[in-house]
Amino acid sequence: MKSIKQSTASASFIKIGALIGISASLLFIILVVINGFLYSGYSHLTNFMSDLGAIEAPYPYIQRINFFQFGSGILILAIVTYKAIEKPSVLVLVVQLIIGIGIFLSGIFPGHSNDPDSYESFLHNLVGLPAFLAIIVTPLLSGFLFRNIERWRNLYLY
Repeated sequence: MKSIKQSTASASFIKIGALIGISASLLFIILVVINGFLYSGYSHLTNFMSDLGAIEAPYPYIQRINFFQFGSGILILAIVTYKAIEKPSVLVLVVQLIIGIGIFLSGIFPGHSNDPDSYESFLHNLVGLPAFLAIIVTPLLSGFLFRNIERWRNLYLY
């Protein structure tokens, strides 16, 4: 049986981790918007976010650092979510880890916005595609997970 001290430490870890993950998500959005305005000719409607960190971008390090902080935040959030749920799913954890790792690696391997066939763009797409696909399936997998947990059951349709 866990002691009260262990339970309090675990609850604090989960709260801090959740705060980091949510803050990283908000910071990601803010930095994408700001960097988009700094990039002459960039459109949030027609360009990819990766263009902001592309090799020829005017301020590529803003987006690359943004990928690092967001990927790290997603990794932390995945771990604390796994620890917080009564009946955690290893599959959901793995898919969320793929998202965090892929986003983080997207900052290490920037592509070329004007040369999608370059080796650099190939590497960027190679690490980013699994994360992108994982982002698509995560809500579905989480919904199935939530359906089986009494406290989360009313959220599974969302």
